[in-house]
Amino acid sequence: VAENLNGRIEVFALDGSAHPAIWRIGQTLKNGWEKRWSRLGAPRGKILQPGLQVGRTLAGNLTVFALDRSGGKRGGNLWSIAQGPPGGAWSSWLALPLVRGTFLRSGFVDMQNSDGRFELIAAGLDGKIYKIAEAAGGPWENAWTTIGRPKGAKLAHSVFAAGNTNDGR
Repeated sequence: VAENLNGRIEVFALDGSAHPAIWRIGQTLKNGWEKRWSRLGAPRGKILQPGLQVGRTLAGNLTVFALDRSGGKRGGNLWSIAQGPPGGAWSSWLALPLVRGTFLRSGFVDMQNSDGRFELIAAGLDGKIYKIAEAAGGPWENAWTTIGRPKGAKLAHSVFAAGNTNDGR
């Protein structure tokens, strides 16, 4: 669930088919709902896992993040699909850079830096925590960076919560 720039709500759901697709429906100006759900689909040849994340850019367009099952039921790689102008058409699916030597677990989180760039934090199947951010000007950084793990701990079942301080950190 996310809020558009104009304050209307958008709902996103992953269906339960053998090759799950993402669907969305938006609130209308009169606090009703659009007549039909629209299909955003899935990346070609990929099976998505439950646990979507949705973020809104400073310009007001929404981005959906989803994890595939390329690493089995326990992990995969991240993908995104973005709305053009607020309320506009959706892009094609974009693969985010791969994490070298491991896959990511479900339970990742997206957040926004003070300058509006998205940053993602996720646990790898190797027990380390990773992060990646959009580079200034739009595209994603070339690689995920590990932010480590507590000494002696393997954060295999991590659930993340993220927030910003007043200065955007």
